[in-house]
Amino acid sequence: MKFKSPVSRTAVRSWLVRLATENLGLKLMSLCLSIATWAWLQSEQVVERRARARVQYNFPAELARVEEVPKSVSVTVSGPQGRVRALEKRRLILNVDLSNADEGPVQIDFREQALTGLPDGLRVVQFTPPLVDISLDRLARRQVRVKPNVIGEVAEGWLLGAIKVDPPIVEIEGAQSLLRGITEVSTDIIDISAAHEDRVAEVGLIFNPRTVQATTDGTFKVEVEVFPEITDRTFPEVPVLVRAPGWISTTTRALVRVEGPKKSVGRLRDNKVNITLDLPPAVPFDESVTVTWDPKVEGPVQISHGGAADEVTVVDMVPRTFVLTPAGPAPDEMDDEL
Repeated sequence: MKFKSPVSRTAVRSWLVRLATENLGLKLMSLCLSIATWAWLQSEQVVERRARARVQYNFPAELARVEEVPKSVSVTVSGPQGRVRALEKRRLILNVDLSNADEGPVQIDFREQALTGLPDGLRVVQFTPPLVDISLDRLARRQVRVKPNVIGEVAEGWLLGAIKVDPPIVEIEGAQSLLRGITEVSTDIIDISAAHEDRVAEVGLIFNPRTVQATTDGTFKVEVEVFPEITDRTFPEVPVLVRAPGWISTTTRALVRVEGPKKSVGRLRDNKVNITLDLPPAVPFDESVTVTWDPKVEGPVQISHGGAADEVTVVDMVPRTFVLTPAGPAPDEMDDEL
């Protein structure tokens, strides 16, 4: 036997429709009112947030700070959440007026300084740090040498030459007690690692302590000279060749010493180095003749080494004098016999 449910599906569906449609305007008004109330409570909820405030200092014209001072401080503010969000678009500036400060120790209390850029309705509850101690000294100026700050090693086969700075002197200013111990100021780093040619750089200066500065703005020109490492090499068994037919040299081997850049000299090969002798003009065939190598004059003794002539130079040879003798009968006499 089957029993029917006391509430039919049709009745349930009808009830749900009436629930959703009856007094619809009133229900929508209640929903909007609830959302507005929630939004208002959220915007008026008091919260805290941290922000950064840039510090601007006004020092006495005749005094200078000995230590560095904070460029910014952390500011904790409190207020309605909606107003606190406005901090993201604001630039907070803390103005520290020390124009009436005296020489010696000075304590700066950031809580007593004027903070600008804070939205209405917010209040500062904390500065971090809340205060800082500094010292003021008499402002002084002096001229010191500019020292080039060069790092790195030049390329293999090259040597570091002169380093010049223009201008070589700079005027600096700062606390009198600091300037007494400063005789030079370094430039920014110039890296010459693997350099195989001169370097020129426009750089600034590095100040230590940073409370010391140059009295004028501008860069300094640093010129670093790099030149090839010069070396020599000796070839002890260089063959001596005679270009004149029918003549020979009494010396068939000689020692040759060359000089030039390390890489160029290192590339020379033994089989490329030789000595060539030319017979002077109008020399009788039945007589010996002596030829001499003169490094300053191009003559009958020529030396080739296979390297670049403008880089590798022959600086010595032993012997420097060679004797040429006929190797047999005169060429015309040989023709007559034939």
